[in-house]
Amino acid sequence: MHMNLARKWRSRHFDEVVGQSLVVRLVKNSLFRNAIFPAYLLSGTRGCGKTSIARIFAAALNCHALKEFQKSPQGQQFPCLECTSCLAMQSMNHPDFMEIDAASHTGVDNVRQIVDASSFVPVLGGKKIYLIDEAHMLSKAAFNAFLKVLEEPPSSVVFMLATTDPHKILETVSSRCFNLFFEPVAHDAIVGHLQMICERESISCDRDALMLIARESTGSMRDALNLLERLRIAYQSITKSSVVELMGSVDDDRVCQLLLTIAKGSARDVLLMCEKLDLKKQNAVLLWKKIIELLRSCLWLKNDVSVEGLPVHGQVTEIAQLCSYGKLIGFFELCYTYEPLFSKTAAPHALLEMMFLKMAQVEEDTTQKPSVSARVTNNRPITGGAGPNDSTSSGIQSRAASSTSTSRTISVNSRTPGSVVMSDSATMVNVAPLSNNSSELQKGPLKGSEDIPPVEIHQTAQSQWAACLQEIVKLKDPLIVSIFRQAGVPVFEVEAKTVTVTFPEDILFFKDMLESTKKKWLPLFVRFYQEGVAVIPLFTGGAPKERPLKNTATVKPVSSTRSAQEENTTFNKDSEKWQKSHMILDLFPGTITVVPDKENL
Repeated sequence: MHMNLARKWRSRHFDEVVGQSLVVRLVKNSLFRNAIFPAYLLSGTRGCGKTSIARIFAAALNCHALKEFQKSPQGQQFPCLECTSCLAMQSMNHPDFMEIDAASHTGVDNVRQIVDASSFVPVLGGKKIYLIDEAHMLSKAAFNAFLKVLEEPPSSVVFMLATTDPHKILETVSSRCFNLFFEPVAHDAIVGHLQMICERESISCDRDALMLIARESTGSMRDALNLLERLRIAYQSITKSSVVELMGSVDDDRVCQLLLTIAKGSARDVLLMCEKLDLKKQNAVLLWKKIIELLRSCLWLKNDVSVEGLPVHGQVTEIAQLCSYGKLIGFFELCYTYEPLFSKTAAPHALLEMMFLKMAQVEEDTTQKPSVSARVTNNRPITGGAGPNDSTSSGIQSRAASSTSTSRTISVNSRTPGSVVMSDSATMVNVAPLSNNSSELQKGPLKGSEDIPPVEIHQTAQSQWAACLQEIVKLKDPLIVSIFRQAGVPVFEVEAKTVTVTFPEDILFFKDMLESTKKKWLPLFVRFYQEGVAVIPLFTGGAPKERPLKNTATVKPVSSTRSAQEENTTFNKDSEKWQKSHMILDLFPGTITVVPDKENL
């Protein structure tokens, strides 16, 4: 029977263990000082050496050379692998070593059998060792049955619990054990170990291929050896391209071409590049991971930090130079926003294309790093949730509304509401604040786009949106006004003739209503942005920030045809605390009662 590489090259003594120097030192010092604990908890990721070290530790406890090791630990192999006990351990026939799979022995009865058997004395060695693998699979009752024997076992018994999920281990169990934490095996350690195995097994393999294998294994030596085994069977000579082909992934050069196209910001070029690279044949999740990996490399390079285990070549450097720090952060955040959607969609490649188009819309940030006066969350300005008339907002990030080559950082002047200060030239742009008086809604309705006179384009996207929102207030439709006031500053693409408006995710149920009333508000976007412009509503934003409630009045019943006096209730209609309440009241008659906080009673 053929033995695979992972089993054939499993470590047999402490000097062969790869990438776990701290754990090895702890175990060897315990043996040297004869400080053996009754229970050990070995926790770490898959394939990092937990079971291997547990077996080596068990062999060392019963090795006949233990006393010699305690006298002179330097310069000798330990365990010896030559005595009767070590030979029995290598053949897995040692009468005093029991390895139990907790995934198939989860019940309390299995634990009781272990507790009863632990009272018998060892047969061959000085210690009886129980290795319980995947210990987190034990039931709560089984753990509770284990508590007493873990704390005070017979002097000749040692328990070793190995787990990949230490958080599922009860604290009462974990506190009774000596904890050994295993780190993922370092990238360089995996490459060096694979290179040694290739030389011993006469496997022809490039170093670039080994580095890619180590990167794909994400700290698991077993995964790396299994991948090397598959490559050895599939190819006569292992190269980087063969690893990419076997993994079903995309090579770095092709993904870098895609990222360079995205960074230049042309939606048409992005779609053409997707078609050119034929990304539909690639695994969408692996492609997403590759993009994350390359963006991480760019961020490290941007901060002048050495990159270990990440791809670094000419194109990665070019992307890092082309994109600002803020733009790379925007790419990174957007990619992780789409991550949970991959498990829910039936068309992952279409989702990827949508993500690429959104990445192409991420604007440049001229600042080297995010500042207090210009914070961007999910590529949307933080405005306190109330729209452009919120003078308490700490800062906003302007977006290019025309052919401006560089973006400017603007901030709202808290002393002069309705003013926007340009940080690079200190110019004051007057923006009329929106009225909070509900009588604004009683002005005449909009007749249509043909009767609307042309207006002058404002200097910033923020002021342009503020002026457009002023006209939306005049539409005599409180629900439309309330929805648009929760939107962020739109992103205007001049070449594509599109205006992307981001609304909070929790008002998604108003999407159909917004579409049905398009004839009312679309002429205003045509007036303030561009003739023939298309408005794309996205309901992916966060919930608006709420201000403290100032009025705690009871809303009177409202009919479907309310007068201006009924509109003007005792609390501020434009207060963010009551936006959703007014949306509901516009559709359903009824009463909303404010329940005061207990602490204010």
